[in-house]
Amino acid sequence: AQDTSDAAVSAPAEVAAAPELFSFPEDCTSELLAAAPTYLREACKTVGEGADRVAPATAAPFHMTTTRVASNIRRGPDTRYPVLTTAAPGTRLQLVGYTRSRGYVWYLTNFGGWIRADLVSETSDHLPLVPPDQIS
Repeated sequence: AQDTSDAAVSAPAEVAAAPELFSFPEDCTSELLAAAPTYLREACKTVGEGADRVAPATAAPFHMTTTRVASNIRRGPDTRYPVLTTAAPGTRLQLVGYTRSRGYVWYLTNFGGWIRADLVSETSDHLPLVPPDQIS
């Protein structure tokens, strides 16, 4: 049987030194970078010469909605395109863009299918227009 008492557990005799902590971007100096880990050297490249030419990353706009009725999700923004799948009423969709085709607004979903605007519960005026040359 094992002893399950609350006896003190002894610590190992040697403990590895904690890694040195670096501050970003204060430690982006040539003296410190020579011994710095790769992640800091790579990060420091973003604040070095020419870094002001790099645009900050921005999140792509999207809009969450649900289908009002059973809806065909199509390969392109028109009923002439083949159906990829059918969404049941109440299916949540993420819309990432829009276009117009034959008098209707069509929304591009995050998985590449298209749904007509009148088939979803909420629409958005803040999505990017998908140019015709980017529609497959």
